[in-house]
Amino acid sequence: MRGHLETFLAEQRARANADAPALPWFVERELRAYLECGILARGFLRVRCDRSGDELLVAFACKSRTVCPSCAGRRMHDTADFLDARVLPDVPYRQWVMSFPPQAGGEAGRQSSLNGARDRLPHGNPEPP
Repeated sequence: MRGHLETFLAEQRARANADAPALPWFVERELRAYLECGILARGFLRVRCDRSGDELLVAFACKSRTVCPSCAGRRMHDTADFLDARVLPDVPYRQWVMSFPPQAGGEAGRQSSLNGARDRLPHGNPEPP
């Protein structure tokens, strides 16, 4: 990605028009931050174990929630840990997944009758719309 970002951004700016605007500023910011994530030359923290004397350099992270898989994964793990430890009661859970064929995927989000049925699923048995 590092070798192609500037070309990609230039092409996006060149293609921008009223129908397809350029990338928003925050997307470009996230992409640039991702390229600097984990690079020791951009900043780091030295961690030392008092017992063994071992040292470890930990590079600063971009803390992105979007394009950086490392930072997004860490945030997802931290959120799940927080929910499990402090928010959700200690009871069994059941997960429901509703999927639509690709041809119906776009329509499923736009039809209010389907949204109503979807919203009733976690709370009990769905009733027909």
